[in-house]
Amino acid sequence: MKIYAAGEAQSLDNPGSSIQIVTPARVVGLIDLGNNNGQNEFGWSGLKAVVELEGKRYVLDFVETSHMETDDGIEITSSDTDSQLWWPNKDDASRYKLEIISA
Repeated sequence: MKIYAAGEAQSLDNPGSSIQIVTPARVVGLIDLGNNNGQNEFGWSGLKAVVELEGKRYVLDFVETSHMETDDGIEITSSDTDSQLWWPNKDDASRYKLEIISA
């Protein structure tokens, strides 16, 4: 299963400037930014998704849109659009083989 997500993001390698990822990119990992926005260079807190886009990794602040696909590329759909929004969860690391990235 693959997860794709989009939203406001910052480069994992160069935090500080935000970009808007409009087309969902593949979620490759999770990063825990702690409980205080001032604890890290991103200025964000909580568990965040890390996506890969054009060979670069970005940390998403809040997932604005998402979808899931089977390993052979079939998109999973639902008639309830609210159920389509994926949100980072620590259990997803093992469930979807996501990398845990250090902050």
